[in-house]
Amino acid sequence: MGSGMRRLSWAVIFGVGALTATALFLAFLVLAPAFGIERLDERWVAPIVAIGIGLGAAAFGGHASVKGKLPIASLNDQQFTVSLGGGIATFFLVLLLFPRTIPVPATASVRDLELAGSVVGQNPPRVMLEAHFKAAGLSQDVALVLIAYEDQRCERELVRGQIDQPQEGNMTLFVRKSRADVACGRIATLNSTGSIVSQTPPALVKWND
Repeated sequence: MGSGMRRLSWAVIFGVGALTATALFLAFLVLAPAFGIERLDERWVAPIVAIGIGLGAAAFGGHASVKGKLPIASLNDQQFTVSLGGGIATFFLVLLLFPRTIPVPATASVRDLELAGSVVGQNPPRVMLEAHFKAAGLSQDVALVLIAYEDQRCERELVRGQIDQPQEGNMTLFVRKSRADVACGRIATLNSTGSIVSQTPPALVKWND
């Protein structure tokens, strides 16, 4: 190793790791809806971000104190106090200010989804799905869509249809597939940009024989 190279201290490595993990977490929050992944409850976002940034601040504050780089000379001899105090102060500052810096996504609560299926055509094959659910917290900024899937884990999407009157708690969706090709469904909440912000757990189709 060259003389100009210096080994990074554990505090710097820990601080970089904490801040990197926080950045990846924020990136996940942004990208998750695009992949149909349900977002984390907004109440947990600010505390997690505050913990990550607070740990990073504590690590770098302690490192600066050890290296004697703080402008107040007396603080350079109090590494633990500087590290702990800086981390706690940063945590509460981020916890207070972070929720004000991000827009609150429009949300709706949808639960108790039940799906009933009926075969309405054979040639070509056609089935009808009847969804019954309970919705609350609806606003003009959100849209609900019923999504039909061909597998029981609700991973392979077939078709989706927008629920025009979600306050009524029911919808009918026709799918140009046979009964064997439709197994599952869920209701997704979309924001004004068309991104999924939340979705119900998978509901298996109960066929009316």
